[in-house]
Amino acid sequence: MMVWFLPWLSLLLLLLPSPFYTSSFSSPPFAPPPLCHPHESSALLHFRNSFPIVNYTSLSSYCASEFEIANPNTTMTWNMSRDCCTWNGVTCDEVSGHVIGLDLFCSGLDGVIHSNNSLFFLIHLQSLVLSHNQLDGSEISPQFGWFSSMIHLDLSDSGFTGHLPLELSFLSSLVTLDLSDLTLETLSLKKILANLTSLRELSLIGVTGSYFSTDSFMNLSISLLSLDLSESGLIGKFPENIFHLPNLQELRLSYIRNLTGSFPRHNWTSPLRELGLPNTGFLIDLPYLLRNLKHLTHLDASDCGLTGSLTLSGNNTQITSLDLSSNNFGGQFPWDFLNLEKLSILNLYFNKFEGQLPEICRNSTKKNFLCDSSKNVESVGPLPLNLKFLFLSDLEEDGIVEQEPAQEGGEGQISKLRKTESHWKFGRVSRKVHAVDDQEQLILRRTERRGS
Repeated sequence: MMVWFLPWLSLLLLLLPSPFYTSSFSSPPFAPPPLCHPHESSALLHFRNSFPIVNYTSLSSYCASEFEIANPNTTMTWNMSRDCCTWNGVTCDEVSGHVIGLDLFCSGLDGVIHSNNSLFFLIHLQSLVLSHNQLDGSEISPQFGWFSSMIHLDLSDSGFTGHLPLELSFLSSLVTLDLSDLTLETLSLKKILANLTSLRELSLIGVTGSYFSTDSFMNLSISLLSLDLSESGLIGKFPENIFHLPNLQELRLSYIRNLTGSFPRHNWTSPLRELGLPNTGFLIDLPYLLRNLKHLTHLDASDCGLTGSLTLSGNNTQITSLDLSSNNFGGQFPWDFLNLEKLSILNLYFNKFEGQLPEICRNSTKKNFLCDSSKNVESVGPLPLNLKFLFLSDLEEDGIVEQEPAQEGGEGQISKLRKTESHWKFGRVSRKVHAVDDQEQLILRRTERRGS
């Protein structure tokens, strides 16, 4: 009586998916990545062949010592026998197969990139790194402005010179731009930066050339997180409006002798975490600065002509690195304004501080871990707690570290500070001095006297 059901059951089984049957029309579970487009392979090879010399061997040793990169990307292994998406320094989109990244940092390129170079045929590039090559005589071509998808552009220390083309302002998606250590005519820089509304990181370290003035930075992107103009040829007064950028976390203006400026005095809050001002002409009110920058973790105000006693109130518990060297401070150092457990770098040399290193107690009721009068506090000795670097040499004759250098593995305790001609290296110290640990070390460094 159930015979009538069998044809329908057979039809149903045919319609249901079977573990033993795979349709020829179904896609494979793991599709292979698309191959590099032939015209982009050809463009890359023409780009490589446009350089008569590839000094890979000499630059490789330089990169290894300078940047600790054992095997920089090289174009010497590029050839048509392999998919260009597998070539050194080349990144392709996983879906389209187009070349979207080219990282040739320190790759030994030696020659000139002209405006008709096949590099500019790679129109889908999102990231381009040509830093630390020898492209002397090359100019930044207007063609760079036609990389409409470019997010990351790094031409630093590569030998590019000449006029900075206005076409760079077309890179509206650009997030990071590094033109450090180049000699450029920057007349159009102000207009370029005003149009880079997505820019988050700008590095112009060591840039020199004509028209490089503070006016160029009047209209920076509100998205900017990091600005580094250190050792550049910048001249003039630093724009105060930069300190009001709502997202700026890192600002480095180190060793710009002709740069002046001051900090906002009213309604100023800032997310700055790192501030570098050594050897600049800034007017620095250190107590005011530390009081207003609630998120600051790294401060370098060395060689800024600061004088007098250092009076600081409150607890800057977030500070991990502080450099006040080569100023003219005197008197007692205000240890109680720092969190001595978090502090990892402290540089005070070439000052006139005097006094004693503080006693540290881990279970102190004070936030800065200075010992107090509480009962049952556990002293762990004088500094440091977690200091990696402490520079205190060339202080006042009768001021601050009176102790014979201990041998590695020997005992030693740092109780007072004073000028020392010794160069001591200790391991991580409490009351015993252990073998030197490269990651955590206390250094009381001998420094040469200025003028000697």
